[in-house]
Amino acid sequence: MPLKRLSDDQMVTPCDVKGMQTIADLKVAVARILHSSKELIEIVDKENALLYKEDISFEDFLNKEDSINVIVRPSTREEQYDRVEYEDYDKLYLKPRNRECKHNSDPDVLFEIIHRLLVGEEIDIKCPACGNKLITDETFDMCNMSEDEVRFYTDKLKRKRDLIN
Repeated sequence: MPLKRLSDDQMVTPCDVKGMQTIADLKVAVARILHSSKELIEIVDKENALLYKEDISFEDFLNKEDSINVIVRPSTREEQYDRVEYEDYDKLYLKPRNRECKHNSDPDVLFEIIHRLLVGEEIDIKCPACGNKLITDETFDMCNMSEDEVRFYTDKLKRKRDLIN
């Protein structure tokens, strides 16, 4: 089955999918091919800008996809982010910064905030401390996103905004 990173649509690598039971199994195989860690790999539904959860059956995946689209997160972000949605963003650690809203966070915490906002209903990225709208490109840069992540979250934002308009 063809394997593609979101940041490089031209690069296609074959991936042997025999014996796969779940997305978790697929992530292990993809990590081996890309010389990465399973924790840094995300399998995505590119068309709908969704992340596949590890417990999804591989058979269900095959019924929807004809290729494997992958996000490789930066190796500096070793912890897999929690996909539990909650509203207490203000409890995340923030430190002052000389930006418009005067708030910023550790790059990994900022990424977590963006992820949770975009997985939810939000169509804008807002500072969790003061609610000011943040500039998307600048915010993506501040949280050290990989090229794959930038593509994925940019597409996700565009799709959400298109649905509203």
